[in-house]
Amino acid sequence: MGELINKNIASILFVHAGESKHPIYLVDTLAITLKIAKKSQIFLLTNQLHIPSVEEGLAKLSQTELERITFVAIESIPQGALTKNFQLNAKLDRNFRDGFWFAASYRFFVIADFMLYLGMENCIHLENDVICYFDPTDKLKEFRSFSRFSVPLDRVRAIPSIVWFQDAAIASKLASFIADHSDQNDMDTLGAFCTNLGSDIRPLPTVPLSYADSKGMAADRYCQGEDLFGGIFDAAAIGQYIGGVHWMNDPSDTRFFENESSDFHIKDCKLGWEYQGHFRSPFLSFNGVSTKVLVLHVHSKDLLGLSPFNSGVPSDPSEILTGERIQGLADLTISSNEVTLFHGRDNIITKKILEIPQKEATSWFKKKKYDEPPNLSFLAECQNVKSIFVYTHLLPYFQKFIAPRLHDPYVLVTHNSDHGVSLDQLDLLNHPKLIAWFAQNCEISHSKLKSLPIGLANKQWGVTRLMELFKAACEYKKTNALYVNFSQLTSLKRQGIIEFLGKIAGVTMGLPVSYDQYILEMAKHKFCLCPRGNGIDTYQFWEAQYVDTIPIILREDWTQAYSNLPVLLLNSWTDLQNIDLQESYIRISSENYDRSSLRLKYYQNQLHA
Repeated sequence: MGELINKNIASILFVHAGESKHPIYLVDTLAITLKIAKKSQIFLLTNQLHIPSVEEGLAKLSQTELERITFVAIESIPQGALTKNFQLNAKLDRNFRDGFWFAASYRFFVIADFMLYLGMENCIHLENDVICYFDPTDKLKEFRSFSRFSVPLDRVRAIPSIVWFQDAAIASKLASFIADHSDQNDMDTLGAFCTNLGSDIRPLPTVPLSYADSKGMAADRYCQGEDLFGGIFDAAAIGQYIGGVHWMNDPSDTRFFENESSDFHIKDCKLGWEYQGHFRSPFLSFNGVSTKVLVLHVHSKDLLGLSPFNSGVPSDPSEILTGERIQGLADLTISSNEVTLFHGRDNIITKKILEIPQKEATSWFKKKKYDEPPNLSFLAECQNVKSIFVYTHLLPYFQKFIAPRLHDPYVLVTHNSDHGVSLDQLDLLNHPKLIAWFAQNCEISHSKLKSLPIGLANKQWGVTRLMELFKAACEYKKTNALYVNFSQLTSLKRQGIIEFLGKIAGVTMGLPVSYDQYILEMAKHKFCLCPRGNGIDTYQFWEAQYVDTIPIILREDWTQAYSNLPVLLLNSWTDLQNIDLQESYIRISSENYDRSSLRLKYYQNQLHA
């Protein structure tokens, strides 16, 4: 195994020792770390019996990612005399939660033996409920210049969420210190080791200097290295405030928990997320100063909710939903001459297009066009496909002339119109040959009816908009609270909202600007007001999803298309007066969402199921 070790990059060590089954979240943190720390070596030190189940849990990862993790059976690591003695004589509680307190200290003996066995350097140990938002290899020079050993501290102890070992000798020195204090838990021993044993041992920065200065906190204990590392490392306070504590400690909702041993009160700061390099990471703002959070200790164990990849930002612009792209999933489009001209013939990407036949007649000296019934050729085209797209406002024609003459099972898709699907279409929904109906602006429920999003605006409203949104989504920083920018002309319900919102703190009242400026501004905000317009659904709702801005809508305007997506629901716009938007943002942005419905492939799979 020694030939696998590259001393020029960081090695990340995870440990799960003992016979008790590994926690499910261990697989989550391994998967996240493999995607984030692409330049680093990753090792899991665990008993042989656990390796197959961990491998199974990671099976969905790419082969390239899997090749970067090395599973090391603890039984294969030569034990030193110190380790054997600790196993036999440690005075720690071995009964609580399957020997939790013993295992918490024993892991450092496993790490010391492993590093000594392979002559390892530049190792970072992460606890199994920790998310790292950076690649340690990118900061290896900083770690090496900072210390030989580092760990986060709170007021009374260490919190070994992340531990830095420059070499095997310092790891062995720590193990020896723990052995001499085998009646103390790992937090107490690491805290004493870090504060009492030399200038080459220093605590990692855990509190922004701006905050520490304002509170009279000891900068040498909490802030050393903040500038060097470009951020702080969460001991426990940040993760516990955002996600709460583990349900085994308290089964209630414990978000916004403040640990009694922490001098860092997160409620005094504002949490935001920023997106760079294909993933998101948290930051804290205090008195106008922003500080990156490099590591989160997720005591709640909900690592997926706080994952760097719990985001709506698309990895490829081709994944983004538009009405035209949804329309293109159908085999055939039924249009009219007027609709085709309005939409743009080149923007209709279905394989076939049929236009409703019309005749022109003169009445009272005015020429007017009237729809005619379809001929046999028109009907034959409709009968020979499995899926048909109809502009929603053309449904009366389809329902009267075409649907009754379809004798084979088919799927209907309606979109690209402000009209909705209502009780007027109940007979069509109940037609035995209609298998499923995918529709925008569903106003009723039915077992065959599946809601479609409006998505982003079609090309006819601006060919560069999609790429402008993609650019804004790929690099944002949520520094502001609530963005308001919409036309009051598209719905009577929108009128009067603007005047009311002027009384709410933290609101940015947007001005009429170009689309690229508009979407960049939205991307800076945590929330965006999305009142309904001509239809229930709005472009703004989906724009917000793609730039990780949380839409605020009324409950009465919720549709099935919004399922499993982050949203803040109100009974009335006046509810905003009584809502803590910062707390709401923490709650919503730290929930794990299945955002597959933001991708075109999701509807492609549904349509062809």
